[in-house]
Amino acid sequence: MICRAVGREACYYGTMNSLDPVFLWLDYSTQLLQRVCVVVTAAFVCIRIEWLRRALRGADIDWRCRLRVITVFGLLAMVGTHSGIVVDMERGGRIAEWPLSFATGLRGSEAVINFRDLIVIVAGLIGGPWSGLGAGLLAGGERYLLGGFSALACGLCSPLVGLLAGLARHSWPEWAAAPRGAVVSGIVGAAIQKALILVIVRPWPAAVGLVAVTTLPTLAVNALGGFVFLTVVRDLDRDRLEHLARQAELRALQARIEPHFLNNTLNAIKALIRLEPERARAYLVKLGEFFSATREYAGANSIMLGEALTQLRRYVDFQALRFADA
Repeated sequence: MICRAVGREACYYGTMNSLDPVFLWLDYSTQLLQRVCVVVTAAFVCIRIEWLRRALRGADIDWRCRLRVITVFGLLAMVGTHSGIVVDMERGGRIAEWPLSFATGLRGSEAVINFRDLIVIVAGLIGGPWSGLGAGLLAGGERYLLGGFSALACGLCSPLVGLLAGLARHSWPEWAAAPRGAVVSGIVGAAIQKALILVIVRPWPAAVGLVAVTTLPTLAVNALGGFVFLTVVRDLDRDRLEHLARQAELRALQARIEPHFLNNTLNAIKALIRLEPERARAYLVKLGEFFSATREYAGANSIMLGEALTQLRRYVDFQALRFADA
């Protein structure tokens, strides 16, 4: 026994010497990485949603966008908590069962190895300081209410690392946007968490025991998970930029075509004015509708099939006016 004290709650580290820590670390790391992949997949699906992508792009300047980012990443971070592994330090760090209800909470000898702070750090790296802090407050507050002997240290750590990640993005945006920035931020976040546990958690043997069992799994999950997360986000951004580049090319081509089309159509209408003024007036109205719709559709990623067909019929009408005998 590492610690001897009066009462049950003073002795958590207990039988740690009877377990092989290497196998514990491998077991914890393997389980956590599997669960991280599920949450990263869910985050990938969320980020594909356009309103969230707009919120991420506007999180630095618009509080409404910032609230969306905080809510989504705060919820994902809570999932990261509840996807973790409950360990009982009174039993030497062995895996324990999750409490049956939130009201029950963790026992005084239990803690959770999880990847909540990974999601919070990513929120800061993507959305900035306020997004990281807000997501950390949501997830950290929920972790504190969950209980366990490390609740206060873990609850304080989440908003702190989210804020620091956001400040890193503000100070070194290119570095923070790269996957290596997420790896370093994840490692630093894990180190901060372990330091807070050693400073805040008492009794001391309990803090030492928890840090001993959780440091390597937390480092591995934060580093690898952050790398995967930021790689996915960067690929999505690259796809978006390529899409915008294609749109710009189409608009440039359209800008070259429109003057010729307009000149030819106006000449055809001018020739029609003397012979059929009412028909010429109808074509002028149709020409205005054509260019009004063109401007509207130019800023859209997609339009309805019926709208495209209506626009095509207008174009064919103008060509039929020019080439009446064809």
